[in-house]
Amino acid sequence: PIGCESPERALFDVGEERARFEEGGFTMTARAIVFDLDETLYRERQFALSGYRAVARAIEERYGVCENRAFALLALALRRGRRARAFQDLADGYGLPLSCIPIWVEVYRTHQPHLKLHPSARQVLESLRGRWRLGVLTNGLPAVQAAKVRALGVDRLVDEVVYADEFGGGKPSPAAFLEVLHRLGIE
Repeated sequence: PIGCESPERALFDVGEERARFEEGGFTMTARAIVFDLDETLYRERQFALSGYRAVARAIEERYGVCENRAFALLALALRRGRRARAFQDLADGYGLPLSCIPIWVEVYRTHQPHLKLHPSARQVLESLRGRWRLGVLTNGLPAVQAAKVRALGVDRLVDEVVYADEFGGGKPSPAAFLEVLHRLGIE
């Protein structure tokens, strides 16, 4: 999440460098600020856990495996850095067919996430709104990212949201950055 001492002093990641924008600080002609979504405005781990809960619920309905136990195994995989293998671990742990994994991936991707915007991120966005044009540029499947944006309420706090994968293959493609700048009226 964004690290900031107050809404008037926000610290933003800019590639490898950090730039500080302060009220009454150095002079800049910037008219817009573009944020990333995952791991900037909220912890992406929330989405993973929300998705795992949806998958665990589906597994209980289909296979009778206790939802809480299935969820605990998936959450353990996440904590152990085995996110990429979480569904395989679940199938192996409960003797479920690996052929089910694509179905679980679809449940994960299409679930209605339960997410919470980090309070300091909300505070910064609300503080900047009206003084700056605000945008979000995010990588990932557009439908998944759009569900996150809606769940977090980010669409009500910024002027534009651009799904980078719709423009030249995503970040770091210049096309995605040019699109968000265009939508924000920055030439």
